[in-house]
Amino acid sequence: MAYAFAVSSKPAFLLLPALLLATLTACSSSSGLSQCTGTTTSIEITVADDSNETSNICDATVTLTGGGVSQTLTLRSGAECSYVGSVTKPGPYMITTDAPSYPAATNTIDVQVGCSVSLTVEVTMQ
Repeated sequence: MAYAFAVSSKPAFLLLPALLLATLTACSSSSGLSQCTGTTTSIEITVADDSNETSNICDATVTLTGGGVSQTLTLRSGAECSYVGSVTKPGPYMITTDAPSYPAATNTIDVQVGCSVSLTVEVTMQ
């Protein structure tokens, strides 16, 4: 089961709903029981230009920190320009994105092991 989140670099008061969504546990369910299986959580991050709905940023550096590790995610080949990685420990993870001509963005997600998490980070060109 995959869960997707979207976060923007717009002013914080405009982002409260998106930030709350991004920090929710990625595998929550109405029954309170996790629907996630396996021992690894796959992470997929897309960095998008928020002024152009179809423009993903393919030259970003995306770093995932948490669970005692810090890793730079790998750019997946293809038109979507997504960055992928995986973790084996549950808990909060900080995702930092940095791309030329865009401000760095930091987001936090809380994941459970065995889930697939997708996050789109929207940034505005400087």
